[in-house]
Amino acid sequence: MATGGNFILGKDNIADRVTYVSLLKGKFPEKTYAFRAQAGNPNSHGMRGDGSGTGLGVHGVSTASGAGVRGHSALGAGVHGLSDGQDGSASIGVYGEATKGGGTAMRAKAKSGAALYATSDNWAIFGRGGSAGVEGLTLKSGGIGVWGHVMASNALAAKFEGPVVVKGDFTVTNGVKSAAVPLADGTLRRLYCMESPESWFEDFGEGRLVRGRAEIRLARDFAAVVAGNYHVFVTPHGDSNGLYVAARRRASFTVREQGAGTGTLAFSYRVVARRRDVDAPRMAKVRIPDSPRSASLEEVAPPRRR
Repeated sequence: MATGGNFILGKDNIADRVTYVSLLKGKFPEKTYAFRAQAGNPNSHGMRGDGSGTGLGVHGVSTASGAGVRGHSALGAGVHGLSDGQDGSASIGVYGEATKGGGTAMRAKAKSGAALYATSDNWAIFGRGGSAGVEGLTLKSGGIGVWGHVMASNALAAKFEGPVVVKGDFTVTNGVKSAAVPLADGTLRRLYCMESPESWFEDFGEGRLVRGRAEIRLARDFAAVVAGNYHVFVTPHGDSNGLYVAARRRASFTVREQGAGTGTLAFSYRVVARRRDVDAPRMAKVRIPDSPRSASLEEVAPPRRR
């Protein structure tokens, strides 16, 4: 059976700190403590562990599914990690590590508000992983996996350096899609994307009329990704009676000179066709998910430094 009571009881009259330690041996009742330290003064600490060198100040271990260390606070922070980095090196306030299986180094859960709140004058959150640096997941219909927004002028909601892949629709509101192209003077100039009420692919090429006629085959890879009727626009490279598209087939089209002409000359063509792989209704209505309410600094204040 367990034994309990005050194992050590002491009082500091100057600071009015009362500390007692309870020690239970053997098999003790559920939700009791094998070791407990409590401070009576609101500004003092129940327990402090000091480590030197690479040692640990406090080491918590759980051999089953429980938590190695648990912090609880009625009003403040449940766990407050602080690192001064006094030697000028990089420091870490809280460090979590999972070494076996598909573990999670750090996990946060909140019924409302932010499950994880980080502030920094530099990087608030830094993700580094072998498969993914950062993953955002939402389980709510209409939710947002990752939300970036700005609260200062000339700031960016997100920045990517490297290839970016989007699986799903890509929608831009209250802005433009453009490319920043460098000029010889070193400046970057914005060139805008053309927009269309339907989803089109287009291809370009050159052909040549011989005695007023030319057969142009569509590129096989282009024909494989389009469907339905397509448009052809031709431009002659020289004097002629004018050119027209006499026939459009699945894999080729015919260009002829107007007025039964028999000229021989080069021309350019542009082919525009609808995408085969997506359902893109014309001028489809768009619903943008509402942005989540952002917690302010006053609502989620950082813990006091002691």
